[in-house]
Amino acid sequence: NHFFGTLYFHLCVGLLPFTLLLCSCPMPPFRLSLLSSLVLVGRGLSRTSALFSTRAALVRVLAVPHHRDTRRAFSPQSMAQVDPTNDASVAEYYRVGAEQGKAHDQFNLGACYELGKGVPKDLGLAVQWYQKAASQGDPNAQLNLGLCYEFGKGVAVDLPQAVQNYTRAAEQGNPKAQFGLAVCLEQGNGVGKDEAKAVEWYRKAAASGHAEAQYNLGLCLEQGRGVALDQAEAVGWYRKAAERGVADAQFNLAVCLQDGEGVKMDMAQAVAWYMKAAEAGHTQAQFNLGVCFEEGEGVTQDPAQAVKWYRIAAEQGDPNAQFNLAVCLEFGDGGEKDEAQAVAWYRKAAEQGHKDAQFNLGVCYEEGKGVPVDMEQAVQWKLRSRQQKKK
Repeated sequence: NHFFGTLYFHLCVGLLPFTLLLCSCPMPPFRLSLLSSLVLVGRGLSRTSALFSTRAALVRVLAVPHHRDTRRAFSPQSMAQVDPTNDASVAEYYRVGAEQGKAHDQFNLGACYELGKGVPKDLGLAVQWYQKAASQGDPNAQLNLGLCYEFGKGVAVDLPQAVQNYTRAAEQGNPKAQFGLAVCLEQGNGVGKDEAKAVEWYRKAAASGHAEAQYNLGLCLEQGRGVALDQAEAVGWYRKAAERGVADAQFNLAVCLQDGEGVKMDMAQAVAWYMKAAEAGHTQAQFNLGVCFEEGEGVTQDPAQAVKWYRIAAEQGDPNAQFNLAVCLEFGDGGEKDEAQAVAWYRKAAEQGHKDAQFNLGVCYEEGKGVPVDMEQAVQWKLRSRQQKKK
């Protein structure tokens, strides 16, 4: 008792000047929590109640290599000789045409080698056949050859070669190649960075229905990168991509509807899109959906549903969700009270640098909530929280 009494006295006295300085400054968020941390009294638990509005980063999705060239069908004579359900038979059919110099068959034989369909998987041979078809101007072969050069599949990574092949296919109207070229131009991979040209190629691919290009175009328009900022047009492209199932687009569309950016504010619609993105595994959407259910924003208030979505996002490592889940568990919001589990989630969020979780974890150690009293740990976590608040 003497030890803790001495620690309590020195801590209070040592931090008194900081307390006075704080009181003379504008009121920060969670100020009551911060003041209680300085004198080691009071709960002052805080909760992340504002929706998480950080935009998702650019998405980079690989174009799926074609196994079949859908523009080419078997002729009646061929169908009499080839069983299309037998991969080995189909690969042999393509080999005959490929060795005769037919570009479509060279491309498809390359795809067979890349995917191991009817022949042993061999990326080196896949590249060789793609090269033969690409040299004859086959856009699908040029696209796949570009992917091989960009990601080192069957050949050493060569970004300029990737860009060259994407460009050839893109100029023939291949939307996947247009998208790949746009990403390279935007990021400066294998070519000088040129956001304006990237937007031009995103726009071409987006107009052809390429969902990831639609999303990236929306992001460029929202942020004014390579094009004049246009929030309303950005929302239009987010919506198109969202309707095609791109989770990042669904999330960004929901944020726009929530904030009324480029579109009339509509929380009910925002929740609907958060739900779609959340069900597709989008962590930030899962967190925002939890907040909506907890606060009754755009949906009937339902603490149990809030806890459900916080937990799903928390298990994927989202520190805001881990923090809110911990608060719910500590107070029994939306389910049974469980202080030990609350401490476990506070710790996960705190270890990721969440300052309010660090403070609350310190309070739990101070008061023995879900964990044995440990004043050393209490002081440590509160100091870490305060150091972040000062930044």
